[in-house]
Amino acid sequence: MYTILTLGDLSSRLKRRMSAQHFSFSEDIEQPDAIFVRSAKVPTTLFTDRLLMIGRAGTGLNTIDVAAATANGTAVFNTPGVNANAVKELVLSCMLHSMRPLKPALEMVQTLSGDDLLEQAEARRGEFVGEELEGKTVGILGLGSIGLQVAKSCHDLGMDVLGFARRMRNEDYFTQVDQLDYLLKRSDFVIILLPLTEETRGLINQQTLLLMKKKAILLNFGRGEIVDNQAVITALNEGRLRLYISDFPAADLLHHPKIRLLPHIGGTTNKALTDSATTTLRSMRDFLLFGHTHQSVNFPEVSLPFHAPIRLTLFYKDYPHIFAHLSKLISQFDIEIDILTSDRKQGYVYTLIDLDEMDFEKVQRLAETIQTNTDVIRVRTIQNIY
Repeated sequence: MYTILTLGDLSSRLKRRMSAQHFSFSEDIEQPDAIFVRSAKVPTTLFTDRLLMIGRAGTGLNTIDVAAATANGTAVFNTPGVNANAVKELVLSCMLHSMRPLKPALEMVQTLSGDDLLEQAEARRGEFVGEELEGKTVGILGLGSIGLQVAKSCHDLGMDVLGFARRMRNEDYFTQVDQLDYLLKRSDFVIILLPLTEETRGLINQQTLLLMKKKAILLNFGRGEIVDNQAVITALNEGRLRLYISDFPAADLLHHPKIRLLPHIGGTTNKALTDSATTTLRSMRDFLLFGHTHQSVNFPEVSLPFHAPIRLTLFYKDYPHIFAHLSKLISQFDIEIDILTSDRKQGYVYTLIDLDEMDFEKVQRLAETIQTNTDVIRVRTIQNIY
C-alpha cells in the first residue's frame, strides 16, 4: 500500500478509483510515499528516503525544488499541455476584453429606466466605441503547448502573429523570430507564456519596455518574476504602455487603473482541473506500481512491460562502468536478469531490470547491497501484483 499526501483539491471519485489499486490518501502525513500537488509549495522536509515521487497537476515547477528531489532520488512529474486550452481561452478573453469597454457599457445600461431602453442605450453607444483584434500584431513569448494554441487562435482571428522561443517550430500560422527586440518593436500585444528560469527572470524590464510599441498591451501568463513590476508601472504612468494584464498578483501592482490582475486562474476550469488530476494520478500509478517514468521532468523516460515476478529499479549517477559493477552484484546473488531497459538524463541513469527470481527477500537483500554504492541514489524492488 502506497500512501499519497495531497497538497491540493482532489475529487473523492478519483481517490476512490486509486484506492482500489493499492493506494491511500492523506492530507497530513510526515513521511508519504508520494505527493500529489497542484500549486502549493512542497516543503523539502518531506524529502525523505521514503518519498518516491511528486506528481504536479499542472505545468509550473516553481513550488517544487526539483534539484533537491533529484538528489533524493525522488521522481517529479507534471502535466504539460493538459490545461493549455483553458489558459488559451483566458488569454483570448483578456485580449478581447481589452479592446472593448464592456464593463462601463454594462454598468451604463443598468442605470436606464423606462419603456424605451433600447433607444436610450443606442443614444449613448458612442461612448463605448472599441477596437478589433483583426489586423493587429501579437507577439508570443514561449511556443509550448499553450503558445502554439494561442498563436493558432490569434491567426484565425485575423491577427499577424510573431513567436519567440529557443526551439524552432515549423508552423505556417505564425512567424518565428530569433530577436526579442524585433518582436517587441512590432507587436500591439505581447503575451508572456514562458517558464521562470534564470534566463527569463526580469526579461521584461526597463530596457525591453522602451522597445515596445507605444500603447501596446502586455499580458503575463508565464510567471510574475519575468516582469519588472516597477518598470511596468513607470511605462504605464508615462503613457508608453496601454495596459498590463497579469495572472500573478503582487502588492505593488494593486489599485493601478491600467493594471488588471487575476488570481492565477489560467488553468482553473472544471475540465482542466479534472484532466490534470487524472493525468497526474495515472503517472503516479504507473511509476509506483511499475516504475514507468512518462512525463517525468527529472528522470529519463523509461518503460517496460512487466511480466517477470520482480522488478528492480535503479536511479544512479551516470559514471563509466557503474552498471558493470551493478550487474556483477546481481550475478553474485545468483539471480538471473530476464530483461532490462535504461536511459540517461542530465547526468543520471534510470534502469528497469526484470528478474527471473521468485524469492522477494533475496532480491531485497540484493537491493540493500546495491544501495551501499554511494553513486546509487535509489533502489526499489517491485513485486508483480497482476
